[in-house]
Amino acid sequence: PGTDATAAGTPGTAAADVGWALLVLSRDKRDNVLRRAARVGAEVREHPLPSAAAHGAGAFLLSGGLESDPRLGSEIERVQRRQGSGAAPRVLSYNPGRHAVLLLPGTGEVLRVAARSLDPLLQVTTHWRELDLPTPDQHRWRDRPAVLAGRQWGRGDLAALASHPQSMTAAARLGGIIARLHAADVADRDLPEARIGSLIPATSEAVCDLLPHRAADIDRLSARLRGVLRDDEPHVLIHGDLSPDQVLVSVDETAVPGEGRL
Repeated sequence: PGTDATAAGTPGTAAADVGWALLVLSRDKRDNVLRRAARVGAEVREHPLPSAAAHGAGAFLLSGGLESDPRLGSEIERVQRRQGSGAAPRVLSYNPGRHAVLLLPGTGEVLRVAARSLDPLLQVTTHWRELDLPTPDQHRWRDRPAVLAGRQWGRGDLAALASHPQSMTAAARLGGIIARLHAADVADRDLPEARIGSLIPATSEAVCDLLPHRAADIDRLSARLRGVLRDDEPHVLIHGDLSPDQVLVSVDETAVPGEGRL
């Protein structure tokens, strides 16, 4: 979500302007979504599908606001309830059913709300900080495993500030930080393993079926990969979604040393 016109200068989007849509093919799933929303007093709208009804298909199109998200709604409702009469949270990022990143106005707290425990993320974040990599501090919010709290930091992200005269300097520094990340020794660390699947994806067979005229090339590539990729290499730290918009940037020259521009 971007910044709405009614709150110029305030990051994020008003929670009331954020929502989701879901198409389900099961009445049981449709009923579960409606039941969960009713439990927290949230509204879910059901939209008619004339073409589906004409063919007797059991398809249901539902939509709702942030607090009625089928997987995140209960945690988000808890956050809003504990806010009390304070200003409503602003939405910095929202992936329906996966996560929401909320800014609590007035406190500067940023909450990451997920559909699963975030303890593995907290574990990795703690290790990154121990390695002196510039990473915002995080902790469980009110001891909720699916909600992490941090502080609002920086002036934006590297993508939004790409035209800034120091952006290339910041990007170069980021490259050095990523190199330090990959070079870190994690031999004695009990860290969560990345969910990257097998070295040679099983989907290569499906690709052969879809592109039979390239099957021989795909088989040769798979054989080459098997010859050079090993699963007994030392463990290293990796990152997932690394792109310029994932990098917080500050252009405050008076910031704490080591946390100035990145």
